[in-house]
Amino acid sequence: KLEIAFPRILREQVDEALSCLKNGELGKNEAIHECRKCMKKIRGLARLYRGSLGKDYRRINTTFRDTARILSDLRDRGVLLETFHALNDFVDRNLLKSPGVRAFEQHLQEEFERVESDPDLGADQKMKDAAKRLKKARKDFKDCAPSSEGFDSIQDGLQKTYKRGRKGLPRARENPTTENFHDWRKRVKYHRYHMRVLQNLWKPPIKARRKELKELTDLIGDEHDLALLDSAIRDSAHEFMTYEEIERLREAIAQRRDVLRGAAILVGEKIYAEKKSKLSRRIRSYWKTWVSEKETQAFSLSS
Repeated sequence: KLEIAFPRILREQVDEALSCLKNGELGKNEAIHECRKCMKKIRGLARLYRGSLGKDYRRINTTFRDTARILSDLRDRGVLLETFHALNDFVDRNLLKSPGVRAFEQHLQEEFERVESDPDLGADQKMKDAAKRLKKARKDFKDCAPSSEGFDSIQDGLQKTYKRGRKGLPRARENPTTENFHDWRKRVKYHRYHMRVLQNLWKPPIKARRKELKELTDLIGDEHDLALLDSAIRDSAHEFMTYEEIERLREAIAQRRDVLRGAAILVGEKIYAEKKSKLSRRIRSYWKTWVSEKETQAFSLSS
């Protein structure tokens, strides 16, 4: 029963998020990253069941959004360093080895390490605050359950999220701003989470769809990370790099972002080829067959 899956998955993701924050083997940067991923999955889950959650949908979405925000500035420091290291794939090596660029890289490294060791940054306290909120959320939402049964419990959320992602495609294609691509990325990720929840209805086609969605979210995610790095270079690299170094580096980043955007649009056009009603009917048919298979198996075992 699809409606039974909601409280179980919610509980599992909250527990996983708490486990990440308590895991001493993970560095703080990695723990924060994994914890935030769990909260994004919870928000995606809530969106899938939004039509049958009533007022609980907004409460769940707001709770985990605000909890994730406590850790967002800490995570951004890690993203900047990781993205800078990825420049090796497409930026002139001589430019990356120049004294100014190396000095800026060292600056990013120090900011990354501050999350692990600088008490003034407050990482430990922020992680404790997030854990406290997660524990409260686990208690507050332990009895939360969809009001509808079967496919009806997810139909509205599945269609609405897919529709928003489908609308985001032409918006990003025709007006490729950082904001439009970032908004589209959020819709794509939620749809990807939905396919993960529904994968067992028919694994081969849904797993293939998840693979394409993973490629799309990676493309848009890399583009967004480069946008963050470009902003950091624009705002704070002047004390490390020359004007020429900054311009050359930003130009290389802009060219790479164009490539990623173009590739993302091509993948997106395949994923969002169907109208929401057709996608919904197709997934519903998977669900009906899946239910019939389970009933047949149960009958065979009891015979």
